[in-house]
Amino acid sequence: MGKLPKEQEAPAEQSAGPELPPPEYAAAADSAPDTPPPGYTPGPSPYQTVPISWNLYSKPYSRRAFHLGPHAAAPVYSLELHTGLLSSRPFLVLRPGRDTTTTTKTSSSPPLATARRDAPRHTTITVVPGTSERLTVHARRLTFSFDVGADPRREAFEWRKEKRRWALVHLAAHGDAHPVVAVFAEDSSRSGTELARFRFVGAGATDAFGEPWALYVSMTALRIWEMMLGAGTTV
Repeated sequence: MGKLPKEQEAPAEQSAGPELPPPEYAAAADSAPDTPPPGYTPGPSPYQTVPISWNLYSKPYSRRAFHLGPHAAAPVYSLELHTGLLSSRPFLVLRPGRDTTTTTKTSSSPPLATARRDAPRHTTITVVPGTSERLTVHARRLTFSFDVGADPRREAFEWRKEKRRWALVHLAAHGDAHPVVAVFAEDSSRSGTELARFRFVGAGATDAFGEPWALYVSMTALRIWEMMLGAGTTV
């Protein structure tokens, strides 16, 4: 698939405001499992609708429509990518199942999740049944908070940029440990239809944080991918 035109907002997100130094990484971040290799077969997911591991695939004859699933032949979600800087229209729309059309204009399934730009550094991600939380972009990291667990409690999480991937760490309120709960990487080969790979790890691979959190985290990974498209960078 050819590279998309360079988005206007991506440079602004990377250059606006002061450049913050990279955070001090916990040792756990560097030793966390890698993203799944091509051909990886995921185990059973603890979530009802969210795969424990998924890949992002392009669709034939479309530069704005994609699908997600454990394999190219097993799509779980369809993804629409829209352009526009600070538009009221969502720029990422995730829907259930595989949209067999090659255009996003005829999609009829209700969205499971959407992402809207609030400002160059802020994105509001909404997941069914209506939970909305803000994702904030910093230098080499993205942060968000979410109500997790059966007895909801507010927890903070942070995507950290590493050499060849991104790692999502749980900023636990107790102690200095920052365990990795998900990993994400773009397909550096840029060959075929596979564009990126994602996997829940550690506590993220259990149902400790709940289904809405898992769907929200998947959308934050897609936001990172969308940023990389605009910036023309690889993980």
